[in-house]
Amino acid sequence: MNRRSFLKAQFSGQAETTQAAAGELTKFSGPFTELHAAHLLRRLTFGFPKAKIAEFTALGVDAAVTTLLDTKTNIPKPTVPGTEISWLEFPRDGANDPMYIRYIKAWWTQWLATPNPSILEKMTVFWHNHFVSESEVVYDSRYMYKQNVLFRTNALGNITSLVTAVTKDPAMLRYLNGSTNTNTKPNENYARELLELFTIGKGPEIAPGNYTHYSEQDVQAAARVLTGWSDDEFSATGKFTANRHDSKDKQFSSCFHNAVIKGRTTGGDSEVQDLIAMIFSMEETALFFCRKLYRYFVHYEIDAATEALVIQPLAAILRANNFTVEPVLHALFTSAHFYDPLLIGGMIK
Repeated sequence: MNRRSFLKAQFSGQAETTQAAAGELTKFSGPFTELHAAHLLRRLTFGFPKAKIAEFTALGVDAAVTTLLDTKTNIPKPTVPGTEISWLEFPRDGANDPMYIRYIKAWWTQWLATPNPSILEKMTVFWHNHFVSESEVVYDSRYMYKQNVLFRTNALGNITSLVTAVTKDPAMLRYLNGSTNTNTKPNENYARELLELFTIGKGPEIAPGNYTHYSEQDVQAAARVLTGWSDDEFSATGKFTANRHDSKDKQFSSCFHNAVIKGRTTGGDSEVQDLIAMIFSMEETALFFCRKLYRYFVHYEIDAATEALVIQPLAAILRANNFTVEPVLHALFTSAHFYDPLLIGGMIK
């Protein structure tokens, strides 16, 4: 017997014990006990002193969630060990950059290990795992630091803005070959990941190279939209070069209602904005992000009841708030579903 089947048998007949019963994002009605407060703290932080359990129990569910969703934390820049000088102010070259990468890892690990009653570090890790990159491939400590700052400053903000920034982020441009994506030699790597892993997801395959939510034609068209972007080592930013950009119109498939993104000679920002607006106009995009957040914070399995009663209402909240994350998580963490006994303690480590 698996865990869920066992617990269902133990809680049979009690209120709010199945995913369906605890669904529909009905508000948690309490009482808010230490069991619930500890569950909330475990899911939203990487660790906490035992005294925090009683403190957050006394707050009640609304105030406890509001406190944990406060990400206004001032974290200083990483410094060179033994000094108070930021390593960003030190000369950088290929020989010493691995040392600076170690400084960043030590700096980030320090904040992960520092008890902090905020969801900030959990969300920074969430976005880093979502928009994955590797320092061994990027090989520039400045890029990796800036990417980390991008994720933490947009932790609970607007996903559309974050995806736009990631698309032009120097670490991502280098990691997924955006810097080599030109009008004479399009590179589809980032365009494919943007659709498959970062925004709308594949959906079931309906034909070779054709998925429910996008097609190979869409990958190719998106890659052409993104031509001309590259990382600038001097400024450690993304830059657009017009003569490397495909300025022709880009035709998308029926998955995107046969949309056409108008080509522009100097259309770096405007075409990127059109592409991302098109992707986020699709209903599936909001569902994709809500499923990802749900699996990270609640449970790895999404059954039909959870999809209908939790994911779809969360997606509606996300769309109603212009793809801002905070209202979605507030609704989830104050719901009866989040505190269902079948879900407490059910995360895979």
